[in-house]
Amino acid sequence: MPGSQFDYAAELTEMVLLGVLAQRYSESFQWDAEAMRITDKPHLNAHLREPAREEWRMGDDLWRG
Repeated sequence: MPGSQFDYAAELTEMVLLGVLAQRYSESFQWDAEAMRITDKPHLNAHLREPAREEWRMGDDLWRG
């Protein structure tokens, strides 16, 4: 059994990383957790994940569970 609760840790990590993004660009934004997108400032969406090499791409549908 793992020593941490992943359902809690994943949401906590998401919140912290979004806070870093908000501080880095000195902007507040609206986060759509279901779609994993910033809704009101789309230019910040480019910073949410790194581009994958073409041969490693599996599709965006994997990000939505």
